[in-house]
Amino acid sequence: MATDTVKIDSRYLEGLMWNDVKAIVPKEKDKDGKKKISYEKISRKLLASDVLSYKEYEDEVVFVTSDGKKHTKPKLGKSGG
Repeated sequence: MATDTVKIDSRYLEGLMWNDVKAIVPKEKDKDGKKKISYEKISRKLLASDVLSYKEYEDEVVFVTSDGKKHTKPKLGKSGG
């Protein structure tokens, strides 16, 4: 896995969430002799380290994050807005 980080302005990440699920496997089996796996949703603020790919176009920025989502944001001006 590559260790290079994508350089993206953190203002593009504001308000975005990174989402995943975590499998919870019980230690004991249920009455049918099976382990019933449940899933817990995990959400947190999106970090620059979550960005896998980043591309700037004339008026928008498109990036893909490690949770498999593609985000498109309007390109920020030099004044920040």
